[in-house]
Amino acid sequence: MPEWLRLALSQYGYAIVFLGVLLENAGVPVPGETILLAAGFLAHQGLFSLPWVITLAVAAAILGDNAGYWVGRCGGRPVAERYGPLVGLTPARLTALDTFFTRHRPKTVFLARFVTGAFGPRCGPR
Repeated sequence: MPEWLRLALSQYGYAIVFLGVLLENAGVPVPGETILLAAGFLAHQGLFSLPWVITLAVAAAILGDNAGYWVGRCGGRPVAERYGPLVGLTPARLTALDTFFTRHRPKTVFLARFVTGAFGPRCGPR
């Protein structure tokens, strides 16, 4: 287990599990799955309660997913156009993503939701 993760979990406990899973499901690129795996390992070691880890992860995933949906639904394209360049989402890249998404909509949604890292920072049109 990476030292930074061990320290975060020992210092913040269940809060880091909840926050990591919440942010990852909201679309923020944090290692939520890694945090959850580490919490599961610590539960196996008797340092965390597995029912609490599961409960917090489920609640965080639901809340994070809904938060990500809300941001996209309420902010949508204007937010992407305004703040996108801060994370490398230029107007040309937005156009390329529109074209790609129009052509591959169902596959894109499936892969983005169920295949970890399928459309991360290194993937997709440049």
